[in-house]
Amino acid sequence: MKWNVSRINAWAGIIILLFGWLCVASSAETVRTGVVITYRIPEGVYINAGTDAGLQLGMTGSMVLEDGRTLGFEVLQAARNTALLRLEGAGGNLLGTLQSRPVELVFDAALPSGDDAVPVAPATGEGEAFVPLLAPPRRAPEIAPTKNITHGSVGVQQTYQEGTDSQLDYSVTRLHTSGNIDRLFGSAWSFVWSGSARYRTGDGYLTHSEYETVQPLIYSAAFQHPLSGEGFVRAGRFLPFELPGIGYLDGGQVELDTAGHWSFGMAAGLKPRRVDLEFSGDEPTVAGYATFEAGERISSYYSGTAGLLGSLYKGEVDRVAVLLDQRAGFGPRFNLLSTAEIDFGAANTTNSQTQLSRFDLTTSSRLHGLLTLRAGVNHWQRVDSQAQRDQFLFVDDQLFDDGYWRYWIGARHDLPLRLSLNEEVAYTVSDATDDAMRWRIGMTHSRLLGWRFSSISATFYNLESQGFSGYGGLLNAYLPFRGGRIAIRPSASLRWLDPDSGGEGLTVTYYGVHLDARVFKVWTLTGGVSSSGGDGADALLFDLGLRYSW
Repeated sequence: MKWNVSRINAWAGIIILLFGWLCVASSAETVRTGVVITYRIPEGVYINAGTDAGLQLGMTGSMVLEDGRTLGFEVLQAARNTALLRLEGAGGNLLGTLQSRPVELVFDAALPSGDDAVPVAPATGEGEAFVPLLAPPRRAPEIAPTKNITHGSVGVQQTYQEGTDSQLDYSVTRLHTSGNIDRLFGSAWSFVWSGSARYRTGDGYLTHSEYETVQPLIYSAAFQHPLSGEGFVRAGRFLPFELPGIGYLDGGQVELDTAGHWSFGMAAGLKPRRVDLEFSGDEPTVAGYATFEAGERISSYYSGTAGLLGSLYKGEVDRVAVLLDQRAGFGPRFNLLSTAEIDFGAANTTNSQTQLSRFDLTTSSRLHGLLTLRAGVNHWQRVDSQAQRDQFLFVDDQLFDDGYWRYWIGARHDLPLRLSLNEEVAYTVSDATDDAMRWRIGMTHSRLLGWRFSSISATFYNLESQGFSGYGGLLNAYLPFRGGRIAIRPSASLRWLDPDSGGEGLTVTYYGVHLDARVFKVWTLTGGVSSSGGDGADALLFDLGLRYSW
């Protein structure tokens, strides 16, 4: 890559901003916890931990990937043992690679203190008092409000890319908001919302259907009322996080708690359109499910949910499937997570058949402080339904092949001198590409020179694909300031492709720096600049975001 004046000026501006942002924010207690990503949806990712791990609606923090990369997150939904996280900035581009992956969450669990504390109201018959997180500084009232208690956030993000090829130039403006209103008009009802809007322009989107148009996306807008135990009734637009495989629905859901180990639920409604989530009456869907839970998460436990889903598309039966979700554990010594979808070929299409459409299995066992073993299997196969076919401009039977199977095993070693070593070997079988063995090894050093929660990581991996082979490397660091209220994340990647097979040898494919800053209690600022290159095209990407929380 060649440096030019605009690129030097861009980096200089970012460096000045970084030093300026270090002048604010206060310290707070920080928590780190390991989780596994269970599902991915357009809105974000689901994980196998929730309020039992200290997560609450509206919380923000950092997600540390296995290779040391860090992403910002915000909690959009939180139940006892699951939560929905929205990934900030470039994190949305990684959703497809994070399925069933173990990650670490770093978040601020401290409550406001002193004059900024929000008092907790006495418990009532409707449940414990709700206290909004990240509440703006104000004089505490003598009695906390008991109705129309709101918590939420609204943000804007601007992304701009310029490249050596004008077809790479584009600009995207995104607005997003999420939150809830608890105890509507003093009742037990609550309302949850989440949505976004985006505007795309530039040569890179010249032929895109959303070019220079505002595209709204409503992920959820639902009312909910508690029933006895942990039961509830829900109505509006929602994605049932009790069994996310059901998908988005415009309709209703009810769950009954038997006050024992079992609970039973049903969800029914109309699926919105797949791409833009606009309301549609083409795909009525109904699903019933049962959940069994036993034990405690801190010791031995099991939780399993099984459901049966059926849907029509334009008046014809289009899908009948069994959805499974289970997790089990024996403390830190052994944990298992498994999700599956089995389709029965109900659609009247060419390749409709009984098939295992999705299967993810992740296991981990901490055998010793120096050794944690992980292993798993991932499978995906596209369902040949009429609703799915209508998403493509043209239909080819190769789109409905056997998908892929991925088998992997890995390990983590916590070594002296605050070092940790991660390895993974995976073998992928796919009709679309050649079968390949891929491996990855990474080293992370934490608490640099005693710097709390800081880290620097290096990852080395092989590259195998049709027509070339080589190696890649990733370097990144996480540098928190002011108790984690501000974090700088520099990163760079390199690759070497064998010149004997037409490769270009050693090249720098990416470098950049990003920043997350909790400027005040209610304002969060994110931004960064990165440069990517390779295959004859270079691009410079800028992003800047601002979020207000209440």
